[in-house]
Amino acid sequence: MSEELKIAENINTPAERLRELSKTKEREMLAAIAKNPNTPPDLLVELAGEYLDEIGFNPALDLILIEYPNFIADIFYRHFYDYQNALISISFETNLPSWFLKLGLNHPDSMIRTCVAENINTPVNYLEKLANDEDGYVRERLLHNKNTPIYLLEKLAEDKNENVRQLVVQNKNTPIHILEKLANDRNDNVISSVAYNKNTPIYLLEKLANDENDCIRQGIANNENTPTYILEKLANDENDCIRQGIAYNKNTPIYLLEKLAEDKNENVRQLVVQNKNTPIHILENLANDENSSVRSVLASCYNDTPIYILEKLANDQDSHVRRAIANHQNTPIHILEKLANDNFAIVRLSIANNPNINQKIIKLLFEHKNYNLNDKDFQEIEAAIKLELKRLDWTEEKARKWIEERIAQIGDNLSNEKFFEFWQYLKAIESNSYPKSLRKDVFYSDICFLDDIPF
Repeated sequence: MSEELKIAENINTPAERLRELSKTKEREMLAAIAKNPNTPPDLLVELAGEYLDEIGFNPALDLILIEYPNFIADIFYRHFYDYQNALISISFETNLPSWFLKLGLNHPDSMIRTCVAENINTPVNYLEKLANDEDGYVRERLLHNKNTPIYLLEKLAEDKNENVRQLVVQNKNTPIHILEKLANDRNDNVISSVAYNKNTPIYLLEKLANDENDCIRQGIANNENTPTYILEKLANDENDCIRQGIAYNKNTPIYLLEKLAEDKNENVRQLVVQNKNTPIHILENLANDENSSVRSVLASCYNDTPIYILEKLANDQDSHVRRAIANHQNTPIHILEKLANDNFAIVRLSIANNPNINQKIIKLLFEHKNYNLNDKDFQEIEAAIKLELKRLDWTEEKARKWIEERIAQIGDNLSNEKFFEFWQYLKAIESNSYPKSLRKDVFYSDICFLDDIPF
């Protein structure tokens, strides 16, 4: 045992010395500090993110809770709460120690009780108490806990709060007899949840398919377990949203997809395109659809759309359709080369985003030179493109080096907007805010501004 570890474990070590020792990265040392009764409460809060278990063994914990009443709340909001999204930030499977769960159970802050309600380590007797919590959100989060027993699901199925009852329906452990009961709920949103539930038995689906409420029938249309004879009936429903559900349902048979491919509603036809089971002959017909939005969806789908359909849509009169082809990851090089000469900048910009472009296409794009830029901007972009021609395979390291070199060339003038954006982009990469494979554009148009970073 090191001398410093002995000091960290010594109950007579002064608080300030413990604070100094806490600057180490040695886990054994930090664990010892978390258990030392002389460790200041604010330092314990700081250590709680990784040493919550050890704090539970601190002999001074009871005294700290009396003298420092915000101790639990400070730990929670320091380590377990996402302020930006106003949500609990830890997984419900996080192994929270029993001492923290016990104190959180009766805490006056409902968000802390919520944390206890959804944690899988929370004892059943705690869950029983939280099922009677005055805060509806606490009761809701109980239904995200996979350990909530059936008898509590039965109790919560009668909760006064409709959101609680909806979540009972959505709980994977909810048995059929509770779904039967909630299929007759006084609230249509609860019944709609039953209609969407994959565990709802066929006889209930049959009943709900005749409900006068559109949202309930829409749930039946979207339910993957709805039998074909019910889908047939709903394919003739006067409500567009219900037919849309049938069009996207992965179990909708081919003959119904053929029927819906001729639906009067363009959104229905779009969803037929997006259905992974739609056969080629239907896609061929929809490639000639009178509505450009349907053709655009077909051009955008990253499924097994045949090359000859992509070739046809590459000649579409609508620039948005051609733009979708330019973005498509399966579009062959010869089509991309053709679209690189498109009259619309929006199409060429999409080509620049396509990961399959080669040096020839980059040169074709650059030849247009009609991006509404001033001379200085254009020179900078030209330099970036030339560099791109030399190094198509960018790595984070190469990108960082390139930007550092460019910033050095302008004398570290971070007031220059473009290079400041470059720098911010690098910081985003370092913090994993952007996908590592993200490739930034080097082109502009009169309707779209894109950072001129060549990766």
